[in-house]
Amino acid sequence: MTKRELRCAVAEFRRGILTGGQPDRMCYMICAPLQGFLSICGIETDVVEVDFPTTNHCWLARPDGTIIDPTASQFSTREQPLPKVYIGPVPTQYQAWIAEAASEVDAEMRLDAFDSVNRLTDGARDCA
Repeated sequence: MTKRELRCAVAEFRRGILTGGQPDRMCYMICAPLQGFLSICGIETDVVEVDFPTTNHCWLARPDGTIIDPTASQFSTREQPLPKVYIGPVPTQYQAWIAEAASEVDAEMRLDAFDSVNRLTDGARDCA
């Protein structure tokens, strides 16, 4: 299957599930059955779930690193437009959001650890 044929097949699959609706928060609902369909067609993929700062997102990843994102348009902006179906490397916009979400989680974990240490030291003072 060529890249163009793949894009058309994914777009048609997306259209069948959305039935005119919007793709917002529908990534898993499309990716999970799409993975099965593509597998039948001999196209190996894995469902990938990532965290963005305000939500999570799913897409399909091919062994060569190419992603198939059937709901990319939900993240399209005037500054960084995305097509309805994106096939290619992980967009820089996504990479930035993944890094931002990871740093937020890291900061949260450090705060939780700090709070735990404070609770332990406060408890130790109470026992003295």
